[in-house]
Amino acid sequence: MARMIPPNYSPKTPAGEKDLFNKLRDDPDTAGWVVLHSLDIRKHLSKIEGELDMLVLAPGLGVLCLEVKGCDVSRQQGKWIYPYETSIEGPFKQVSKAMHSLRKYLVERDCSLSGILFFSAVVFTKVDFHEESPEWHPWQYINRKLFIRHPISFNISKIFEHAHEHVKGITGQYSWYNENGSRPTEWQIRRMMNILRKDFEYAVLPRH
Repeated sequence: MARMIPPNYSPKTPAGEKDLFNKLRDDPDTAGWVVLHSLDIRKHLSKIEGELDMLVLAPGLGVLCLEVKGCDVSRQQGKWIYPYETSIEGPFKQVSKAMHSLRKYLVERDCSLSGILFFSAVVFTKVDFHEESPEWHPWQYINRKLFIRHPISFNISKIFEHAHEHVKGITGQYSWYNENGSRPTEWQIRRMMNILRKDFEYAVLPRH
């Protein structure tokens, strides 16, 4: 089962994120994975700040940034419409920008992480999303059917598998990619976890 950080979610967490959190936590085949929930990104590339719903750090696979939509979804005249807001950006671009921001932050602090595969995807927990577009890959999302029918470890591993094949196929542009070196080790997973959300303690000194 994955190590969830934090180990519990807030009561105010959206239902879709709760469902995904539980699946990642309870799936025996996510053993060794580290999942950071609700990760704030203060140094965002295109916004004042941003947030990632889920960040999956999987040894031997890679780093996957996930945007979760557990609600109705539609797009009208280029605008994505949800029950709670309207967005021109859309979930795929939103999570992609967050992923690039996060990667930049990590690599600036440890250049040995620059060769690791980072990718992004969207999880639609309540709707059978199946739209095709040049703006995303057909394997870059998990819809309701996949979410229900398969273990989450299977769904996410398939995305990683496609992502590795995609990047490997265009190595002329991505010279950093390496079949083995782009798959993070357990040590690199711990390193990223410590950079992003390590434990700490500051005690009040008696004289203060």
